[in-house]
Amino acid sequence: GTNYEIAIGACEEYNDEVEAGYVIKQSPEYRKDYNYNISQEITLTVSKGQKIVTLPKKIIGKKIDDVKAELDSLDILYNVTEEHNEEIQAGIVVSVDPEEGEEMTAATVVNIVVSKGSQYKDVEMPSVINETEASAVDTLKKLNLNVNVTYEENLSKSDGVVISQSVQNGKIIKEGETVSIVVNKTTYNRSRKSNSCN
Repeated sequence: GTNYEIAIGACEEYNDEVEAGYVIKQSPEYRKDYNYNISQEITLTVSKGQKIVTLPKKIIGKKIDDVKAELDSLDILYNVTEEHNEEIQAGIVVSVDPEEGEEMTAATVVNIVVSKGSQYKDVEMPSVINETEASAVDTLKKLNLNVNVTYEENLSKSDGVVISQSVQNGKIIKEGETVSIVVNKTTYNRSRKSNSCN
């Protein structure tokens, strides 16, 4: 009989479903009752198994843009969600799953939580000194601040007005913070005795 040499080429690629060493596909593809030209090379694609990747050791606390660039360079899939955080500034990674430095398959999607910053807006503290209690409370509540009112007696000040505030005017604070004000409440009877005209 005649001996024929069949040209077979092989290439390898990672595959999450086919075990390492097994053929994933061939080219030309198999077709029933089809004759191949003996001179045509047959190429086999062989599985290298699942690709294993290692997450960077430092992700939490870094800027999300820097983390994305690093993960993209490693061909790591990821999903980013944003959450309000009162302690960590916007754009900084708060948590990651799987954990930093962990080995995983390349098909694993890494879940990253990023800070959206505070849910409360910045507000500038106004001066409410010498305002009436009602006016001061209204001013502060319109800024979405909580107000704590206490009373002291100061005979040198008008009755019912604010004589001190816990936050200095002009200071930037967050909505939802509590501001304490002290209102003057005199118990002294200021009405003068009428003098006799006799």
